[in-house]
Amino acid sequence: MDRDNPIQVQKDRISEFPANVLDNIMGFLPIAEAARTAVLSRIWRDIWFNLTRLNFDCHFFDYMIKKYSNDCVTASFHIIYKVLLQNNGSILKFVFCLPDYRLWYGFMTDRSQWRWFDFEQWLLSVTRKGVEEIHLSFKLNRDDYRLPNCIFSCRTLKSLYLYGVSFEPIHAHSILPNVTSLFFEGVNFCDLMPHVANVPMLENLSFIQCKSISEFKITAPKLRYLTIKGCDTGSLMPPDTLDIRYTCTLDFDCASIKEFVEVYNMRDESTALNVGCLRLTGSSAIYSAYNISSDFIYLLQICPKLCKLDISLKCAGALSTSFFYTELYTVARSHKMLHTLKLSSFTGSISEMHLIKLLLDCFPALEKVIIFSHRKLSGIEEFDTIKELLRFPRVSKKAEIIYT
Repeated sequence: MDRDNPIQVQKDRISEFPANVLDNIMGFLPIAEAARTAVLSRIWRDIWFNLTRLNFDCHFFDYMIKKYSNDCVTASFHIIYKVLLQNNGSILKFVFCLPDYRLWYGFMTDRSQWRWFDFEQWLLSVTRKGVEEIHLSFKLNRDDYRLPNCIFSCRTLKSLYLYGVSFEPIHAHSILPNVTSLFFEGVNFCDLMPHVANVPMLENLSFIQCKSISEFKITAPKLRYLTIKGCDTGSLMPPDTLDIRYTCTLDFDCASIKEFVEVYNMRDESTALNVGCLRLTGSSAIYSAYNISSDFIYLLQICPKLCKLDISLKCAGALSTSFFYTELYTVARSHKMLHTLKLSSFTGSISEMHLIKLLLDCFPALEKVIIFSHRKLSGIEEFDTIKELLRFPRVSKKAEIIYT
């Protein structure tokens, strides 16, 4: 501070940041907080009007409920409309997550009040402003909102997350021309026509708790990551139009593994997969009702390039260790590229320890074993666990054990 001018104001260093840095900072703020920065100065007002990440998520709707009470729905939609109208630049990311509140459900049941046309105009505006990522979520146990065509034809879009929506029949040969990541959760595909559409740049495809995913007929020549979890059984998963010969990561739950193997066998394909990482996860005890021992071994057989095996020990009950030890040992001997074993949700149970020792004994090339505990173990429990594993004949000689 200048001694001759004791009232001198300190410099605002944050305001001197480049516009792209300020935009990134604003992107981490709830939309209501970001709007407040417009009163700071002309610089911040310009940043607000040119915000490239618009996030109308649960924090936004929580704020609107507290402020507007019973009129929060009308006020929320009015504010979203004004924000889009006042935006002067590109919109790279658009997030809209309608919460699962009873207050909203009463409003949404009246289709005359729920103005789908306005919402489609928002999406039309966003897709014309260079959007690269769209996240849409309708957590109202409704699937009567159908996506407009502007989403599927948007050439700038790279990532699309959809929760609780449905589709009109897609007749275009090519859809989502530059999308590399496509994530579906709680989506029902049962009304789609059997037309096959091409998603030319798609690399990452996920289905979480979806219905009739086999009806989503797509081809994705660049697909690298496929995730299927919690979907309804009996729907022939994955879609039989997908070419998975070059997919490098498969991420399944127990039920999905069984259906994947069934579909793969029905295709009568003998070509080995290019999979380098196989993940087996589970979210509840219900998966212990599945016996996936033979299916798991089959996957190992058709994935000779496997480098990483990632297993949630919640699925331990679905692997009958006493039944498939001999077969697993025989198949595992050929996996000389498998160097990393990751085991999550470890609780220290006898069955889990038995499965871990079995896997360690079977795979000859392991260099690293990572064990994530499901609960906080005491120092004694942790010490006993590691000591028990190191006592196993082959373990200490071939693998580094990381317990966390």
